[in-house]
Amino acid sequence: MMRQDKASIRLKCRERRKALLAREKRFNSQKIVQRILQKDQFVHAAVIMMFLPTEYEPDIHPLIEKAISMGKTVCVPYCLPERQMAAAVPDDWTRLGVNCYGIAEPVKDRHTVVDPSEIDLILVPGLAFDSQCNRLGHGTGYYDRFLTRCRPDTVKFGVCFETQVYKEIPAEDTDVPMDLVVTDITTYIRVP
Repeated sequence: MMRQDKASIRLKCRERRKALLAREKRFNSQKIVQRILQKDQFVHAAVIMMFLPTEYEPDIHPLIEKAISMGKTVCVPYCLPERQMAAAVPDDWTRLGVNCYGIAEPVKDRHTVVDPSEIDLILVPGLAFDSQCNRLGHGTGYYDRFLTRCRPDTVKFGVCFETQVYKEIPAEDTDVPMDLVVTDITTYIRVP
């Protein structure tokens, strides 16, 4: 039953994301970036893992550039075999590769791996989130497995458009909740 619910939500979210107009997406992405820049967790983080957005995710490239200009270490996901993920700093941010899912990532052997225990803040994309900061990804578990390897005090921000937030989404024991979910409209805070 839960898998069917998740599949139904995933389908609806993909349709909603595709319906966003390019101008609306740019404007809403800028609002998300501004909200994150104002968060204390961002300001005080030395090592931040961000994501390289697909065409349907919030464009956080300006945030990546700002963090680097502030002297922060910025790493991004790098896919490994057996549905595992590493955090890596590209040697050259202008020369990225593309993984098997069509998502940009550092080029093989042209990056520095960051141990998950060094990460202070992780920005996590998703198909859907809920007001309790639960996350629904694409169903492959990359982020959930990676997040369990981070320090308990590593802060997790879900990042999405407000149209991707539901009142409640199904969550399993293996689903790692976010500490905050930042959208173009508001910030949701997890209450333990």
